[in-house]
Amino acid sequence: MVRTTRYSEIKAFRRCPKLHEYAYIQRIQKVRPAAAPHRGTILHEMLDARARRMMGDKTSVPLMILSGYEKKHRSLFAEERELYGENFIPDIRRVFEGYERTWAQDGWEYEYSEQEIETDLGDAKDKELRGVVYHGTLDKIVVTRDDRRWLVDHKTHKSIPTEEQRFQDYQMLLYVWAWNRENPEEPIDGIIWDYLRTKAPTIPETLVRGGLTQRANLDTDYYTYMTELKRLKLDPKPYSEFLAGLRQRSADKFFLRVPLPKPSKAMTTTVVEDFRATTTAMLQCSRPTRTMTKDCSWCEFYRLCTAELRGLDSNYILKSEYEERKDEEDVEEDEPETR
Repeated sequence: MVRTTRYSEIKAFRRCPKLHEYAYIQRIQKVRPAAAPHRGTILHEMLDARARRMMGDKTSVPLMILSGYEKKHRSLFAEERELYGENFIPDIRRVFEGYERTWAQDGWEYEYSEQEIETDLGDAKDKELRGVVYHGTLDKIVVTRDDRRWLVDHKTHKSIPTEEQRFQDYQMLLYVWAWNRENPEEPIDGIIWDYLRTKAPTIPETLVRGGLTQRANLDTDYYTYMTELKRLKLDPKPYSEFLAGLRQRSADKFFLRVPLPKPSKAMTTTVVEDFRATTTAMLQCSRPTRTMTKDCSWCEFYRLCTAELRGLDSNYILKSEYEERKDEEDVEEDEPETR
């Protein structure tokens, strides 16, 4: 019998074996996804439709996907809509349109979108992992103007991560290893982290005395500010200095692409061996324990887990707040406001 594992499953086990049990053994998830992962899911679907359209599929229309989600949100109860906020759908539209404006002339040729890849984890020497297959879904594979092939991974965050945070995510190394192992005729030359900030640029407020605010901490971009000036029919000349500074400091504040040449063989070997070791530990785990840290409140199973821990009526929470997890869905993790 073939056992398939993904990076998200191993990551869940490393974070907390009990979380792994809920998500991948009991196979449950929250009935209503939290706003942050739900927003990321919608944007990923829209980006997939955008890529397929650029690959020649005229039926792929990103805004039609958003319209579908908009209809679903209209059908929610008012209390449920409040969980996502009044501007949930409009802000996603603004983020996606900003992405398209920013990268309209990137010159990318899309080869694959949401491409599945599988490769065996075990070998003749590793009997414990025989029959275990690593499975991954690659966001995009593109060829750039210099004829180099890149693996692109879309990342949605409230704030663009730092370099230190970026290099803590080893999923991309596993993707490159698996792809090049199975497709030596189309090797990947490098990685591109494609960041989208999910917080839409703030629409500048109108001052009591007239005109728009020019406060230094305004979390917006040049396009949004100019759009509001035009809407209010204000002369942009008095704002020229502020606009110049805004154009400079907001250039990569909302959308950023970070390229990385193909990881070294030594680094890739280490990451793959660590992945194999964790997979072995996961398969041998007979009693999943709780990893209790300050991060627990971010977990989608927090209420269920603490109810079980305290001996409360966890069955009521299980039946009212959780549902069966679909095979292709990964664990959702709330992104705390201060992160």
